[in-house]
Amino acid sequence: MISDMQMQAYPSGLNKIISSILLITLSFFLSCTYDTDEIYIRKVIKNPDAPEIGILDPILLTDTIFVYGSYKIFDLNFRSSNQEIIGVNFTIDDSVSMFVRSDNGKVHYDPGFLTQGSHTLKLDLITHSGSSSIADLLEIEGYVFSSTWILMVVHEYYTYLEEGIVNGYLRITFPQYRNTDLKEYEISRFAGEGYTVIGGVSSPEFTDSTYSGESASYKVVVHTVSGDVLSWGEGYFNRNLPVSGLYISQENEYYIAWNKSKYYNAVDKYYTEISTPYSQEVSSKYFDAPDDTILFMPDLQHGETILFKLRVIPKEGNIVFETGSNNHLFGTSQYMTAGL
Repeated sequence: MISDMQMQAYPSGLNKIISSILLITLSFFLSCTYDTDEIYIRKVIKNPDAPEIGILDPILLTDTIFVYGSYKIFDLNFRSSNQEIIGVNFTIDDSVSMFVRSDNGKVHYDPGFLTQGSHTLKLDLITHSGSSSIADLLEIEGYVFSSTWILMVVHEYYTYLEEGIVNGYLRITFPQYRNTDLKEYEISRFAGEGYTVIGGVSSPEFTDSTYSGESASYKVVVHTVSGDVLSWGEGYFNRNLPVSGLYISQENEYYIAWNKSKYYNAVDKYYTEISTPYSQEVSSKYFDAPDDTILFMPDLQHGETILFKLRVIPKEGNIVFETGSNNHLFGTSQYMTAGL
């Protein structure tokens, strides 16, 4: 989107009177003929209107620009409605100044390393005057459009992600990238031998509808519309799987129960296994409903010990589970003795 540049325009260089004198003088020496009875008079446009300047960079559409880290290169793009752009002069804190020439409105500015805290950036965009005079051609007559911004330099911005649970799903939150040139936050999750992108969002939060309570590592990267990439944060979440226990009912019947998964909307089913220390026989069962969390043990006798395994099977899309190499992350196992 192109927005009008909120800058003050004023003529720069020599005024019109001096320009006219220069015009007559140079016209004499630059005449295409040596005949003294002929004078070359260049056609000049009197009192041309100032151009309208458009900003093609969203990062300049606010009064404050956040610089994450001590170093930032500005690749900016401007548009002039009429007169051609000559260049842009940048000034930091009224002391360090640099002129960048540009005939197409695109400028590359490297301010160097900046200290933590607030700085002032002054930008003077210079265009031709549009009069077609010699002074205009020599770039000593034109218009200057000036504006200032606050540069807020933040050195320590890399952060750890926070986790929460919303409607049975994992919700990851992180600090906001505060410039207006945000393209997206890219979310990656560790699976197998590296991180895999699982989504992109425009707000500083992400819901992973596939996470079901296993241990997990995430990273967030900021992408800007100009192509900048910032490593924004990371998070490691410990397992948060259902906890099971062996109980006896009022009818003296043993049963195993576990709490409903906190990430129930991401869970497809539960899988259980029961075995004894002295037998290779294994009894297994699936529970298709997240609320179904009780397994009755009518044949279990007082004092008997069993090995109980409970595994959460996530819905389709969990990239860690689908690799097949880390399925142990989704389960727990424990020995239980009836009556103890």
